[in-house]
Amino acid sequence: MANVTLREFDDRLYRELKAEAARDDITIVEALAQAVTVWLATHTHKKKKKSVFDYKPVDFGASSEKSSREIDEVLYGEQVR
Repeated sequence: MANVTLREFDDRLYRELKAEAARDDITIVEALAQAVTVWLATHTHKKKKKSVFDYKPVDFGASSEKSSREIDEVLYGEQVR
């Protein structure tokens, strides 16, 4: 476990954190760990870029085997072989 020193942390925030942690019967360290966990969960999605390999095939059901060719015919106006 890492030892962390917070410098220039707002006194009012610290008092509120300490009071809420006491009400929940947890330590300040546990409260900060929970806060960091929530913060990371909401911010890590920005780091992850999707790859074409992240997408899975989709089954559109019966009669959809020729969909790609039918779309090409509509787009390009000719039958694609």
